[in-house]
Amino acid sequence: MSRLAVIALSIVAVVLGLTGCPAYTDLGVQCLLVKGQDAEGNLIYITNAEIVPKLEYISHGGECDNYVCVRDADMDVGDGAPNEPATGYCSNNCVPGAPDNCVPANSSHADPESAEFLSCREISLDPELLAYFRDNDPEQYRRLFGDGSTPFYCARGDGPGN
Repeated sequence: MSRLAVIALSIVAVVLGLTGCPAYTDLGVQCLLVKGQDAEGNLIYITNAEIVPKLEYISHGGECDNYVCVRDADMDVGDGAPNEPATGYCSNNCVPGAPDNCVPANSSHADPESAEFLSCREISLDPELLAYFRDNDPEQYRRLFGDGSTPFYCARGDGPGN
C-alpha cells in the first residue's frame, strides 16, 4: 500500500473516530406492559382489559433495552382484544430541562409538533410519595418502581387532566 493511501486511511479513521456512530435508542418504540413474572420466570403482561383510560402506566423489566415501557394517559384503549397484552412505548427517566433527554428512535418524532414527540415530564407518583414508599418498604418499592427514584420520564402528551 502506498504511503499516500496509508495517510488517507488514517485521516478517514480519525474523522470516523471523532464523529462516532450515532447511539442507538429505543425511546418511543412500541413495547408491551409487564406486570411481573411467573414462577418459571416468564413475563406476565398487563392486558388491554386491565387498562384504565386516562391513567398512566410504567412497566419495568420488559422488552425495552435498559429502559421502561410507558403508557401515557392520552393513549387510546383502542380495539385491542381484552386478553391481549397492552402496549406502550419505550421510555427512560430524565432530568427536566436537560438537553437531549428524550431523543426518540424515529427522528421524525423529534419535532415538537409531532404527536409522537417525547418530553421530560412527571409521569408516575409525585416525588414525596415515591420517597415514602422507598423509605418505608424498600422491597415493595423495588418491585413496583425498579431502581428508579424519579417521577420524570420521557413521555408524550401533557399527562392526566391536562
